[in-house]
Amino acid sequence: MRATGVVKVEFTVDEKGEVAEVRKASGPTMLQGAAKDAILKWRFKPFMRDGQPVRANGFVSFNFNL
Repeated sequence: MRATGVVKVEFTVDEKGEVAEVRKASGPTMLQGAAKDAILKWRFKPFMRDGQPVRANGFVSFNFNL
């Protein structure tokens, strides 16, 4: 079975640079779980405001061609 499509994921990064929450995903349902699992493994350099780490929201698109 071929699986192709784009999954867009909205997420929050906490003050430590870890993905704290995956809020929403859109795209082919059968690919959303893989996209969410992948992003939960990501680590970021903490976002800074006035010299202090803060939570930040972001989104990413995964292009699948399996």
